Amino acid sequence: MGSIAAVTYKVIKPATPTVDWSALWHIIVVSVAAGCGLALLFGAILLGWELIADSKKESGKIGGYLLGAAAAAGCVAIIAIGIYVMCNPKASKPNKVVPVAAKVG
Repeated sequence: MGSIAAVTYKVIKPATPTVDWSALWHIIVVSVAAGCGLALLFGAILLGWELIADSKKESGKIGGYLLGAAAAAGCVAIIAIGIYVMCNPKASKPNKVVPVAAKVG
């Protein structure tokens, strides 16, 4: 029988994390919330139109107009906030570079 030679591998770790998981998690949560909110508000616009079309009383039509207008304003606000956030990103602080020699000892 022959002997088995030991092989060692050197693993190189990156100096900084490749993915900022905290920021990614915030982006996912905000995107899902805004997407669901926008869909619900658009549904409320459609419900307001339905109330206007089907209502025989004037108060039902006014309620439909109010619901549709409020939901449309919410949709426009969500879209405007999204555009504002994309155009004006927060100034991020650069990562502090710590020399490897400073970590030892």
